[in-house]
Amino acid sequence: MTIFSTMNKLLKSPDASIENGRLRSAQSFEFLAGAILCYAAYAAAAGTFQAGGASIALAILKIPMIIIASVALCVPSFYVFTAVAGADHSARDMATLLSAFCGIAGLLLLGLMPVTWVFSISSRSLAFVVWMHIVVWLIAIVAARHYLVRLTGSRFGLAIGCWITIVFLVSLQMTTSLRPVLWRAPNQPLFTRAKMSFFEHIGEVWTWHESKATAQVVKGAPR
Repeated sequence: MTIFSTMNKLLKSPDASIENGRLRSAQSFEFLAGAILCYAAYAAAAGTFQAGGASIALAILKIPMIIIASVALCVPSFYVFTAVAGADHSARDMATLLSAFCGIAGLLLLGLMPVTWVFSISSRSLAFVVWMHIVVWLIAIVAARHYLVRLTGSRFGLAIGCWITIVFLVSLQMTTSLRPVLWRAPNQPLFTRAKMSFFEHIGEVWTWHESKATAQVVKGAPR
């Protein structure tokens, strides 16, 4: 079965991940590979905000890295939260659940890609597109939460909801740590080493946008 057919089945028949009351682990790699492809496609659309192939390549490099790293960092908290709620997942079960979660989130981002693309190519405001991507990502992971609850049972809804909140916050900080993502000034390093919280990063984006004229943004003034 190809990655594309596996992802299509995940989208249309999520319950197929359960067989004889147990999670099927054979497709974990395909779920994860499909998720990365979806993230890369979404990133390509996001990268069109700053004109040029280099900005698209930058987004394709960093956005999948941000999402996968954020989920990976939250694996221990997923185990603890669900265990406290009464789950007894094996390492294989967790790998299947989380790779499928990444796959569902990726498919949702892929579905929203045309929307983010049209706003990316037509907007002049970096602050606007940053908030747009935050909202889109929040929609994707909240919707993917329902998949996890469907597989694990409604009694784990609160635990998974708390975990989703942690994933969201970690992803914001990971984006800050791996900046720049959507806009890179000439001669700016590929990765910025200065420490900063995501609150400061969002504030910096807003301040930069407010302090620059629209004409400067179009020409590519550094932030």
